[in-house]
Amino acid sequence: MFSINNIPSTTAVFSTYTAFTASAMLVRSVVSEVQTIAGQVIPEQLRKLLLSKLGSLCSNPSSQMTLLINEYDGYCVNELYEASETYLAKKITALMERLKVSKAPRDNKVTVTIHKGEKVFDEYEGIELK
Repeated sequence: MFSINNIPSTTAVFSTYTAFTASAMLVRSVVSEVQTIAGQVIPEQLRKLLLSKLGSLCSNPSSQMTLLINEYDGYCVNELYEASETYLAKKITALMERLKVSKAPRDNKVTVTIHKGEKVFDEYEGIELK
């Protein structure tokens, strides 16, 4: 609820504004000085290289991303790993060079899965997956 007692005084508002403005001006002049000194001391090609490297740290340098799905999460089986195995089993083609074949004593059928390191290509909602 609005109350007259919660409004800061004019002096407090003006003091805060003045401190903020002074800080902004100080930061601006320090950045300007650093740029001037860097321009005089560091060669232009090296400056461009440094700026490009700093810029790549702030942005995604690649349009590719790698997701690692571990079989176990601590002592528990990772459900995402099992789901990915099920999904990838449907992507097996005759062009694959290496497949992993196994049969547990309790199973009636042989299990065929993709061997680690084998590449599978797929597309999901316009995104290419490898």
